[in-house]
Amino acid sequence: MTGATPVVDVQNARTQTVLNSDVISALPATRAYGALLNAIPGVTVDNNGLAITPTMTFFSSHGGPSNEGKVQINGMTVGAASGGGGVGTFTYDTANADEVSVVVSGGLGESDTGGPVMNLVPRSGGNAFSGQAFYNTAGKWSSGNNVDDSLRSIGISEPAGVINSYDTSVALGGPIVRDKVWFFGNYRQLSTAQNVEGIFGNAYALDPSHWDYLQDRSLSVRDVQGRKALQGRVTAQLSTKNRVMFSHQNEFRCQGSTVTSSGEGCRSRGADWVAMGSTTLSPEASDRYFDFPYRLTQATWTSTLTSRFLLDAGFSRLSYPGGAGTGAPDGGALNLIRVTEQAAIDGHPANYGYRGIDTVGDSYQNIKNWPRRRRT
Repeated sequence: MTGATPVVDVQNARTQTVLNSDVISALPATRAYGALLNAIPGVTVDNNGLAITPTMTFFSSHGGPSNEGKVQINGMTVGAASGGGGVGTFTYDTANADEVSVVVSGGLGESDTGGPVMNLVPRSGGNAFSGQAFYNTAGKWSSGNNVDDSLRSIGISEPAGVINSYDTSVALGGPIVRDKVWFFGNYRQLSTAQNVEGIFGNAYALDPSHWDYLQDRSLSVRDVQGRKALQGRVTAQLSTKNRVMFSHQNEFRCQGSTVTSSGEGCRSRGADWVAMGSTTLSPEASDRYFDFPYRLTQATWTSTLTSRFLLDAGFSRLSYPGGAGTGAPDGGALNLIRVTEQAAIDGHPANYGYRGIDTVGDSYQNIKNWPRRRRT
């Protein structure tokens, strides 16, 4: 007697792809969840899926809304309460995931949307001590430079691309009590600096007597952001039928810099560069400064009551004090009125804002999830 799996499954409508840790390590991609989503058939990922920096990446499937996709850790949704929906600016630790599953369609009834769901199952320690370390880096030496005199004549002195970047982590897991209690912990630090081509500082920045703009070509503008994350996890086999897990992660986000060289913040401005500003805002008028921690706490309990009945319960809480950016801590531009110049004059692009900060967002994200599942 022989048997074969049918080409078309007429009993199950679920479409799911599972990536184990070996596949995740072998993929030639960045260590961001958007890079993994780009490898899943049927999933549409926005342009941030190729980003080398931590960012909010939206995804969908089968023509659904762009923000329909959800990211889960241990089966519990970890996304922004506002703006993001199913995803967030929190850095999801794909590198230390035991496996990643993506349900494209036909998910279980416990999902509150019909869109794709990406679930990360983190690693837990075992009876043998094991660990891993990772480091990569890139810089100007790793990219080309096609800036010539014609580009310099229109204000582009540096090419687009990475100025410097690194990503490093170390992880270790093992037994606390053999066959009973295990631990797993890891630390990760990353930073990326990219040039904002054609944009420079304002020589009249923070001067209330000036309503005009003067380009300071000695001060280039960069987009710089970094993260530091520390997490720990303890898993215990209470009995042959009961297993519990507790994990906590602290992640510190620093994006941007001070506006003045003497200011104090999570990152200080360089002598010839400032990590504030964009193609629409001068550094002193930029609200893209981030300096706050994320905190993710999770706990799960799994109980095998019978060979046909499984009880699975959990709790998840992700909190962070700011969903939107603020002005630099040393700027003082909140007390000044913004000027938006519609014409491309004085060395800046059209519709360019300078002098003051218009608005600053202030929010507190507190995402809680406590699913309870019974399976038979």
